[in-house]
Amino acid sequence: MLHIYGHTWPVRWGRDGERKQVLVYSNQPWVELYVNGQSQGRRRRDVNDYPAQGFHWDVVLQPGENTLRAVSAGGLTDEIRQDYVTEPWGQPARLLLSRESADVVRAELVDEQGRCCLDATDWIVFSLAGDGRLLCDQGTTLGSRRIQAANGVARIRFAAEGRCAIAAQSGDLATPLLVVEPE
Repeated sequence: MLHIYGHTWPVRWGRDGERKQVLVYSNQPWVELYVNGQSQGRRRRDVNDYPAQGFHWDVVLQPGENTLRAVSAGGLTDEIRQDYVTEPWGQPARLLLSRESADVVRAELVDEQGRCCLDATDWIVFSLAGDGRLLCDQGTTLGSRRIQAANGVARIRFAAEGRCAIAAQSGDLATPLLVVEPE
């Protein structure tokens, strides 16, 4: 088994040149981590070394997209991509709504310049009018009508059975609408 922590964490932020911890979970005797093709060293498993039994590295991520790849003694590999943001952002000023996939809508809190407010944890409430329904009341991050933003973003699954409009509300921000046309 080999797993880089962060598959659901596509954006990280900090200062340029700041070291960030990368954790790898594995039952293999050793793991080597690569960041953007450069080896960060090989670590041996040590059950007394917290966190991740010694499979942790402090690395410098480059602004923009970074590729993290782990390789284990048993030939297992895992790879993720993370965007690293160093540019500061302001307070949430708008809520943007977009279709992330055929059945997922994404609400994003952005500042006056349109930059995602990565530390925003505001509550976002989704609603739908027309021929469709939100797949809600499931108690999951994609299945809750009212959910707290993570990294400035919230999502919900929906089922469109025709033309419908999906809205997202957050505090005093203007409510955006996304019209979904039948396919």
